[in-house]
Amino acid sequence: AFSGAYSTSLLAYAHILDGHLDQAITRLHSALNDEYLNVQGSFASVSLSAVYGFALYESGNFADAESQLRDSLDILPQTLPVDWLISAFLSLARAAVQSEPDGGDSQEILDNGERLGLINRIPRLVRAIRYEKIRLALTRGNCREARNLFRVLTEFPFEKLPQGWTHFAEGCDDDFVCQTRLD
Repeated sequence: AFSGAYSTSLLAYAHILDGHLDQAITRLHSALNDEYLNVQGSFASVSLSAVYGFALYESGNFADAESQLRDSLDILPQTLPVDWLISAFLSLARAAVQSEPDGGDSQEILDNGERLGLINRIPRLVRAIRYEKIRLALTRGNCREARNLFRVLTEFPFEKLPQGWTHFAEGCDDDFVCQTRLD
């Protein structure tokens, strides 16, 4: 069940990246309802839930994305690779903004994700969360806060991502895009 769920979620992730969002959603929905993957006490479905929440967010189904991700938020950090964590935290925070535009809940989600990344030494998660905080500050028109967040970001000793590599979760949210948003 565990390897089957990871394989299915990875395939669905690839569908999303290839622009086949409907196929990903269909595959994930079917897998989440598969009795083979619903093993009592197993974390098998967590990877499916994380990618399903991401896919629902990308499809514009913000309420269902938020519900899907909130239901598995406590278990996500215990079982998933960093790309799944980044996608889940960012999708949940962005979906929360849709239901609560003042952003209080999304800020808490991002703070929890950042804390998780710092405690567990996951620099890619921390970097992605901080980029998202900068993006949110800019969408609210708070350029001073965005610049302060960027200053803090540059003070954290991140290793550079290998040149030419594209990670699933970062997509187009990298150093260049962050700097361009600030400019």
